Amino acid sequence: MEDLNPGNILGLYALDEEGLPVECPDVLEWGRWLEANHDKKRVALDELADGHWVSTVFLAIDHNHAGLFGDAEPALYETMVFNDYGSLDTDWACDRYATREQALDGHQHALTELRLHLKKKADHGQ
Repeated sequence: MEDLNPGNILGLYALDEEGLPVECPDVLEWGRWLEANHDKKRVALDELADGHWVSTVFLAIDHNHAGLFGDAEPALYETMVFNDYGSLDTDWACDRYATREQALDGHQHALTELRLHLKKKADHGQ
């Protein structure tokens, strides 16, 4: 059903056998891939003892809309920081990336920032 997504304007992606993102312009094929490979979307997860966690996932949809804007890199991965109340509202608690390697680096950065944030709060009695 490529006619529902000509030129992959919806920015649909799947992961190939090696875990690399590939365009998936067929909407039904993309949906079947998502259903069969949901477990492959998780890139990294770190849970801290205080109820915070850092999660990095493959989005399967280009959130940068690179297909619409030509030369932009696709945003296919996302790192977010959560606690028991939802996502944190800081500039480092959510970011998107074009590659798995960038996402893993971003995951480590968010984890480091979270630990610094929590230490700072603890040092101030919060």
